Amino acid sequence: MTRASDTNDDGFGLVEVIVAIFILGLLAVAILPLIWTGLRVATEQSAVAGATHATSGFIDEVRSRADGGCSALNGTSSFTTDRGDDILITGVVDAACNDTLRPLAVKYTATATNGDGDVLAAVETLIFLPKPPGETP
Repeated sequence: MTRASDTNDDGFGLVEVIVAIFILGLLAVAILPLIWTGLRVATEQSAVAGATHATSGFIDEVRSRADGGCSALNGTSSFTTDRGDDILITGVVDAACNDTLRPLAVKYTATATNGDGDVLAAVETLIFLPKPPGETP
């Protein structure tokens, strides 16, 4: 009498392991572009946030020079972000600004650009120009 051979096929075989690795590889390749895009967008948004913050500070500094009149408002400022990006902020007062009409509020535009000339942030605001110091009411 011959004994039936004991064939136990429980568990994973080599073929199943290779198929599982192949499927995981396909999933990784499918997800990789999403991760790459997310990192790129996060980097761009970080630059925009830094430029917006710097532009706000620039406008605050320009407001402190409002006593100097229209010509004191125009100017530029440059800075380097924590990541090493160079940002240039240019501020321009509206052409209708006239020191003889003071006190008045004038439109002011500040634009932040990166080294490539791409606009990262643009802000328009009103700046109040008081009467010149020493002028009688």
